Amino acid sequence: MDNSDSTASVPAAAPLAPVHKKENITPVGLKIAELNESRAELLNRIQGLKQVNARNVFLFMFTTLLFLL
Repeated sequence: MDNSDSTASVPAAAPLAPVHKKENITPVGLKIAELNESRAELLNRIQGLKQVNARNVFLFMFTTLLFLL
């Protein structure tokens, strides 16, 4: 039994691609800071929308009450 065929079927290792490209590298700390800033802006916008909604509900209820009187 000849075992020389078993090594012929093993594929050759592909050359390693570069892991990092300089133009795509963003420091993790910077990315986290950007995400935190975006999160804070979104929370502020949501809070503002909640206040506008509450004010609109109040005005609707107030005008309805005046109409009923």
